[in-house]
Amino acid sequence: MRAWRRLALVVLACAGLLPATPSRALDPEMRAAHYTVTRWSADDGLPHSQIHDIGQDPDGFLWVATWEGTARFDGLGFTPVRGLHEAAGGRLASRLVWRDDDGSMLVAIDGPGLLRASSDRAPGPACAGTAELPVARIAAAAGGGAWLAAADGLYRLRPGGRCERVPGGESLAGRAVNALLAQDDGSLWLGLPRGLYRWHGGPLEALGEGLGLPPGEVRALARDARGATWIAGEQGVWRHLDGRLDRMRGERAEGLLVDRGGAVWVAATDGMVLRYWEGRWDQLGRGEGVVGYATGALFEDREGLLLATGDDPDLRIRLAADPVFTVPPEEVEAQIHAMIDTDDTLHPLDPERAARGLQVIRYRETPGDGSEVTWHTWIEDAHQLSVGCHTRTEPTLPQKAACRMAFDSVELLGAH
Repeated sequence: MRAWRRLALVVLACAGLLPATPSRALDPEMRAAHYTVTRWSADDGLPHSQIHDIGQDPDGFLWVATWEGTARFDGLGFTPVRGLHEAAGGRLASRLVWRDDDGSMLVAIDGPGLLRASSDRAPGPACAGTAELPVARIAAAAGGGAWLAAADGLYRLRPGGRCERVPGGESLAGRAVNALLAQDDGSLWLGLPRGLYRWHGGPLEALGEGLGLPPGEVRALARDARGATWIAGEQGVWRHLDGRLDRMRGERAEGLLVDRGGAVWVAATDGMVLRYWEGRWDQLGRGEGVVGYATGALFEDREGLLLATGDDPDLRIRLAADPVFTVPPEEVEAQIHAMIDTDDTLHPLDPERAARGLQVIRYRETPGDGSEVTWHTWIEDAHQLSVGCHTRTEPTLPQKAACRMAFDSVELLGAH
């Protein structure tokens, strides 16, 4: 799938230090002015400037998931990862990168789903015996392995690549999972567009209101060394510890990370990186060379902290390509119409036709926090394609134009 937006990859490192070993951590006592900032973009060899996730393999190579493929960075340049593209050469959007317990890299890609790749073998399905599994989020599980929030529900990834469907996990099917975090009691906390939810073996439970969290999208979750759960999203940054919820920052935030030294890092939407350590906040912004707006991709590698930055803080464009397998298009469309008719937050809009003459279903979502999402969705080449334009308030004319450009530019590569 093609998309567009201008983003960059930024690395923050301690000034004057040699490249760190895996055991070195960012010094939490060092002030922001003592960090150096390096930027890369598509001009430096990234497959695309829209970055979704960042990871690191056992050899120290950085893996960067973008809208048009996955690349490895060796410290000098970016190289496309072998095999993570269409046979005809078309580049596929990758959504996330995860290092598995055996050292291989799991990459979630539009179309093929979750793949397992490494530097010395061709990619293949991440789950033994499962040819195609679309995965939105991965979270570490107690005792090894991982939790997988997939399009059709919850899975548990076991050592050896065995993926087991979790009983009761079907309540996650069809959910847009932004964040996933395992808790000590065996439950999972989920950040969703409509807030904070909890899963503990059955239906999803709305958790945010009961904790005192204002309504709004939750974009990131993390757990610090004290056992506190950090929550970031439209309503700022919050910390939940020993049954108490505290608002830590008011800025909208996209990503969270707890580094090896125990400091909490926040990718604030409006062009700042925040750090919390022992009751003190520090920040890096334009004055330190951090420009643009965060996308949520935040990662600590062997040498520093990496994040992705972008453009409009009040506009988020979401694109998805979900396989419909053998389900007839008219049945998928009927399910979409039924969802719109039965959900009070969804409002039908006049249908239209895409550039290729396909019927497009349009509707508006009002999550309840003052924001709006205008959705375009249609069936093409055995996939449900969706473009969602999420604005903080009623969309402006420039935002509508940007959304229209995104909708008109969507193309499923390699489908013909």
